[in-house]
Order: sequence, then structure tokens, then C-alpha cells
Amino acid sequence: MIRKLSIIARLKKHIKKSKMLLKEDTSNELVFDALAMTCFQAVNAAIDLGEYIVSIQRNIRINV
Repeated sequence: MIRKLSIIARLKKHIKKSKMLLKEDTSNELVFDALAMTCFQAVNAAIDLGEYIVSIQRNIRINV
């Protein structure tokens, strides 16, 4: 349960940071690179959440 909450918190944090960076001038290479990195981190957090959900579902099937 704690792992799921930490993954969701990470995902929300990266989405919020990405939205903030979108308000900046993305033609600036530094801003663009920072935006790309935060989007990549958000995708990684989403993948982690998906993996967590799949592992929970597998455990439920095994225990039934």
C-alpha cells in the first residue's frame, strides 16, 4: 500500500513540475531538456504503477 502511494505521489509531482515548465519558454534548450526529463520521469512512474498493479493481480490469482 505504501509503495502504491509513493508511486502515485511521484507521478503527481512530475506532472505538476511538467505543467510548470510548460509555462516557461520551451525554445530555451535548458527549459526544453528539463521538461523532457520530467515527462520521462512521469512515464517511468506510470510504468512502475502499472507493474505494481500487475504484480498485485498476479498475487491475488495465485492465492485464490
